[in-house]
Parts: sequence; C-alpha cells; structure tokens
Amino acid sequence: MRFGESGFTLVELAAAVVIIAVITVTGLVSFSTLTGSRLEAEARKISADLGLARERSVARHTDCVIDFDTANNGYSISQGASNIKRQDLEIDLVSVTDSFGNIISPPRVTFYFPKGNSQDRLINLSYKGQTKQVRVFAGTGYLKVQ
Repeated sequence: MRFGESGFTLVELAAAVVIIAVITVTGLVSFSTLTGSRLEAEARKISADLGLARERSVARHTDCVIDFDTANNGYSISQGASNIKRQDLEIDLVSVTDSFGNIISPPRVTFYFPKGNSQDRLINLSYKGQTKQVRVFAGTGYLKVQ
C-alpha cells in the first residue's frame, strides 16, 4: 500500500478468506465426530450397566433382569422384587434382537445365577444416522460394543 491510501490488497483479502475457511472446516470436522462420540459413550454406558447386572446376578445369588423401553429410550435393571437402576438414554434405542435378527418381545436381557450367563442378544442403537450394537453372548454373558 502507498502512504495515505486506505483499504486492503487482494493478497490480504485472500489470506483472510483462507484462514476463515480453515477454521470453518476444522470446526465442522470436530462437530461431526461428536455424533459418533455420543453414540459410543451411550453404548459403553449400556455395556457397563449390563456388566453390573451380570456381576450382581453372581454375587447376590439371584437372576438379574434388564428391561429395555424402546418407546421411551431407556432401560431398568431389577433383581427379584427390587428395582436397582433406571436409565434414560440420549440416543435412540432401536430394538433388542437375538443373533438371527428376530425382535425380542418384551425387549429384555436376563443374567442367570450362578454363572452370570445369558441369552444371545443384540441391543441396537442409533443416533443421527449412525448405528451401534451392544452384544451379549449366550452362555458366557460376555459383552461387546460393535
């Protein structure tokens, strides 16, 4: 620029546009990963609660039941006549199926005393177009987020 003139040169404006574009793209990429993070966190929370139910079944010498409420996106854990925990989810609880894809009605997982084993179940979750499953393996009660 020459002395006494005001304004920006074309190079300065181009540099400003490039900087704004880089900041915008970075923000969009990090925002899109939040969807996957929330879904992963909720799937891990369900897996942890299922593990808790399995442990309680063995430790307390009674079966432990997890009832899923697909209409209200939540679940409750009960043992005998007592309700241990009620959890609402921030994602969509789509369905509970067996390993062949047959929908289980009522949507339920039971851990049996004395070994903490269960039925083969898939808890299907969804959030903003992405999906996850929490799998309960028959016989062992082993849990896996997939």
